[in-house]
Amino acid sequence: MNPAAATKLARVRIANEKRLTFPEPFYWTTSGIEQLRRVEPNYRTLLFARSLDTLNAPVGKIRLAAEGDSWFDHPCIRDVMDWIKEGGFAVYRSDAPGRLLSTMLKEKVYLDFLDDMSVRAMLLSGGGNDLISWKKPSKDAPSVIFKKGNGSSEPADYINHFELTAALDAISGMLREFASDVWGKRPKLAKVTRCYDLF
Repeated sequence: MNPAAATKLARVRIANEKRLTFPEPFYWTTSGIEQLRRVEPNYRTLLFARSLDTLNAPVGKIRLAAEGDSWFDHPCIRDVMDWIKEGGFAVYRSDAPGRLLSTMLKEKVYLDFLDDMSVRAMLLSGGGNDLISWKKPSKDAPSVIFKKGNGSSEPADYINHFELTAALDAISGMLREFASDVWGKRPKLAKVTRCYDLF
């Protein structure tokens, strides 16, 4: 079994053993990952096994580094990394579903991958979880970005534009920090990211 598949099965096994439940079917929310962290503090060591796979890959394989969330690592569906692996790339990875960009920047695991000078690009998927978690008053309440629309048919009436702008500004700052980190260590390294359309 390859390390990525083993990681997904390990998460499901731990969740089943500890009787963890998640509000959405087949979707690992940030709060769900926190539950997993509490019952299995070393669960992230399972993720780094994938990087050993990359380290031991044939010399000719193009190596990439990746940091991100469930767009790169969803436990139940084919995701971006599945397609990249099928393309013949070897990827150092520290991505995990529900992962916050703020956590990525705090841990800075992605910088360790750049010690391998054969890495050709850094991939990033992050910011979405930070956005939907922006100033959440509790785990069961929505972010303050959302407001009651009083039955309006206009989507804009359900958005607190002041909070949305503040959240997007904060996320932009984190993305700039990420870019600065990567280029500070590898000035010419290509960066590839995905994001949501604002409109």
